[in-house]
Amino acid sequence: GKNCNCGPSCGNRVLTNRQITRTRPAREIGKGWGLVALDDVKPGDLILEYVGEVLTEKEISSRLEEHERLKPNDPNFYIMELQGGWFIDARDKGSLSRFINHSCSPNCQLERINVGGYTRIGIMCIRPIKGGQFLSYDYQFDTAHASTFPCACGSANCRGTMKGGKVEEGEGEEVKEDKRNRDQKLRDARAREEKDRAYICKVEGLMKERLNEVGMAVPGSTKGNEEMVLAGPQMKYRYTMRDGNLALWRNAKKGYEGILMKGAK
Repeated sequence: GKNCNCGPSCGNRVLTNRQITRTRPAREIGKGWGLVALDDVKPGDLILEYVGEVLTEKEISSRLEEHERLKPNDPNFYIMELQGGWFIDARDKGSLSRFINHSCSPNCQLERINVGGYTRIGIMCIRPIKGGQFLSYDYQFDTAHASTFPCACGSANCRGTMKGGKVEEGEGEEVKEDKRNRDQKLRDARAREEKDRAYICKVEGLMKERLNEVGMAVPGSTKGNEEMVLAGPQMKYRYTMRDGNLALWRNAKKGYEGILMKGAK
């Protein structure tokens, strides 16, 4: 950022450089949807950034009231405090980070990071994670109703609730009276699952769309292999790149040669 003189190679720019972990949503027993790491992750690595709509405290209060009125049986919340008076809501707009479940003994934690003068939230690994393991962090819900948010992490130090701070003895074990019948609960659970599936499909569709914007052939090409992207930058495009301010020729050549060297190992 502006307060760093180390240059682009600075190791403290994981958010800026989007050095995120490969992940995918999966069903986690007893918890609904969860998020799995596809590769091994070491402590200090960035998992994902927690993103969503940035709203004021007044806007968040209004949304919570509306949610309570329209969806009283939906206990899922995706609101995160960003900084004083500002919050992130990832319910409708966000990333796959919204699928990470709570644990009282998590393998990740939230870190607020200053990027160019703006606060952003990174989800960081705090202990070794093997590829295929579910990700988790401590939700630390700010609520006076611990029993409304029971914990199902099953860890040895489980508090019994996703509420943060000190939990009074037996507080997490209380059972909130639920007037819904079994059929209504089933309908609510199915509706939430369908909504989450639709969200996942939307995110995966956007990812494929971005990938499809770069094809195998040079844009506009109708020739043979010499016009393929994998053939590397062609000398005849050198001045077009320069005059159009598309890229530095030396960087294009260096990047391609690096890919060849990596593939040869």
